[in-house]
Amino acid sequence: MPLASVGSSWGAAASHGRLSVTPSEPARAGRHADHPFVGATVAEVERGLILATLNHCGGNRTSAAKILGISLRSLHNKLTSYNAAGMAIPAPRPR
Repeated sequence: MPLASVGSSWGAAASHGRLSVTPSEPARAGRHADHPFVGATVAEVERGLILATLNHCGGNRTSAAKILGISLRSLHNKLTSYNAAGMAIPAPRPR
């Protein structure tokens, strides 16, 4: 998936309340309408990408880690830190 389409889907998903991605005030003020990443921190973009991918995979951590190109352990560590910060993490859907 090209980066431009990831940005579009991330921005659309965040605007529909499906993601718990809240940029800081300076980042929000610096955003450009033509690209949702402008003015966001790398951590905010990474978090949005991880949560959008996890949502796309129906909460399947193994599939999300493969798509993201990271280890399952790295994904679990990131999700644990997001959960500790009070963010909603998509639960796996029952099969």
